[in-house]
Amino acid sequence: MNNTIGCFTNCYGKYGVEEALKNIPKIGLKYAELGLKAHGGYLVIPESKVPSTSMDDAEIAKFKDRLRNLGLTPCSGNIALGDGSEVGPFKSKLDFLKKMGIKTAVTSVSHKDSTADRKGLFKKLREIGDHAAGLGVVVAFETHPGIVQNADEILKTMKELNHRNLRVNFDTANIYYYNEGVDLEDQLKRAAPYIAHVHLKDSRKNPKEWYFPALGDGLIDFPMVFRTLNGVGFTGPFSMEIEGIAGEDLTLDQIQARLKKSVDYLRKIGVMG
Repeated sequence: MNNTIGCFTNCYGKYGVEEALKNIPKIGLKYAELGLKAHGGYLVIPESKVPSTSMDDAEIAKFKDRLRNLGLTPCSGNIALGDGSEVGPFKSKLDFLKKMGIKTAVTSVSHKDSTADRKGLFKKLREIGDHAAGLGVVVAFETHPGIVQNADEILKTMKELNHRNLRVNFDTANIYYYNEGVDLEDQLKRAAPYIAHVHLKDSRKNPKEWYFPALGDGLIDFPMVFRTLNGVGFTGPFSMEIEGIAGEDLTLDQIQARLKKSVDYLRKIGVMG
């Protein structure tokens, strides 16, 4: 199967996007998910280490030339939305992705039904969806607490939003990190019609355990993931998101070795050439 598989630049953590861009081709990948924001949790990435939406057209052109020279194509961009209250700034971020030639925006909505106005939020999200549609961009919400935490919430939210440019980024480890007693295959099958992007992440399936090793070193059934999604016609973008293990502080070489091991695993199970 000809899957589009990339690597999230945030996998390189504190070493930043420039190191990611130089090293992703060396592990055998041609695609990158560009991190356009800092990342929380155990993976700390300074704002100075990510591309900025303040880049002017000349800087954007230079950056795109850099990607081409490295043999890389951006398969998606990861941008911050927060609680969804600031529509204007997010639209500007989508404009930036359009200039970068990126058609899939991965983001997270931190909204909680019990503390915010769901109807008001969804009105704003549809406004974002309309703007994205005008740009030819799809916005994919991460499987984080909020509106798409699991398949039940995904189906509920997608039905309410009813917008073809508002979809889901399904994370193969987050489904366990943020939920108890779930089955990945069941979750995937139910969410599949709305999946526009996938984060490939391994884990030991334990809620709230920051343990995200090389693909193949955990318990996630990746052959099933690809079999299920390829079976309904989804071939990507998939993006490796290897966030590491709590307490470790890897060198750049150690990060690179873990990512290379992940690519070798994907080749071994036959999901990429």
